[in-house]
Amino acid sequence: MFTGIRGKYKKWLKKNREIEQILDSDSYYPEKARKSREKRKEELKKWYRQYHTVNHLYNTCGMDTEGVDCNEYIAPNALSAQRNSLNRWRTMGDLTGALEDKYYFFRIMTEYGIKTPEIFGMIRSGKYFDADLNPVTADHFSAQKDFFVKDNYGSEGLYIMHVKDSDELGKLYPKICKGMYIFQKRIIPHRDAAILYPGSINTIRIITIKPLNEEPRVFAKVQRIGVDKTNGVDNWSSGGIVIGINDDGYLKRYGFYKDCYMGGRVEKHPDSGMVFKDYRVPLFHEALDLALEAHNRLWGIFAIGWDIAMTDEGPVIVEGNSNWGASTIQVGDRPIKKEWTELYRKYYAEDIKRLNQ
Repeated sequence: MFTGIRGKYKKWLKKNREIEQILDSDSYYPEKARKSREKRKEELKKWYRQYHTVNHLYNTCGMDTEGVDCNEYIAPNALSAQRNSLNRWRTMGDLTGALEDKYYFFRIMTEYGIKTPEIFGMIRSGKYFDADLNPVTADHFSAQKDFFVKDNYGSEGLYIMHVKDSDELGKLYPKICKGMYIFQKRIIPHRDAAILYPGSINTIRIITIKPLNEEPRVFAKVQRIGVDKTNGVDNWSSGGIVIGINDDGYLKRYGFYKDCYMGGRVEKHPDSGMVFKDYRVPLFHEALDLALEAHNRLWGIFAIGWDIAMTDEGPVIVEGNSNWGASTIQVGDRPIKKEWTELYRKYYAEDIKRLNQ
């Protein structure tokens, strides 16, 4: 019993230190009046009591400034729990594996004629396979150059390696021989996407929702951009920038880093110098249509986060995510607690009703 109490006390001390760090951090909105430290501390404690997690979006979303209501935002862990329950319909089972397995996602999208980066091989438990899962030797890939090796089940930009040629692939063998990794051809970004920043493919994240027996619709959208210090990775969690997208395809004024020490809030790209509000996403409406079309093919999943890259041949779905989070959407686009809660209550109740019929 004493050990349990001591463990909870240590956990609270750790979380309290995190709260203090947030309180000591600079505001993302220095031009606005900031709430008193006492008020901010009470709001952060209240959030922790309600959601059992520290509000790391507090400064990033401007909740530290006067006039911003924390109750308009939903905690990422709360949204994740609700999203997972909706994505795993009680009356249909769990179909999210079609998104989580990169190889099978590629095969499904290809079957429906939806553009996605080509997978030409893989390694599984130390053995090589071609795109049709026929066993091959390492020599089968000798002509391949400039591609990516990805963990078949990896997420958030982790476990992705850029490979120049087959010799470099061979050197990776000790690192990838115990798992399952796909070999994926490199995407060449659209010429206008490269203007924004040439060092990454700069995907846009489009969240679509599709209740059963309804047409899919767009729920949220943000632009993701890499920077030099992330070595071309555009994931927010890895140090990239996230920016909201207006309905006309132009970016919003500000881009956001995950942490203030990384750069906080910026109006232009630190490396390319591109002013965000002057940039229009190429093929934007085509990308929206592509996300909706793809969701129609995976109709048994309620909410999907699509990562779409723009190429000269059109938009390409890099991947679909069942585990998209609330953070980048609320930072770059808008607070979504009210909208999301209404969706959850309505469609979760409908699923329960169908179950009981």
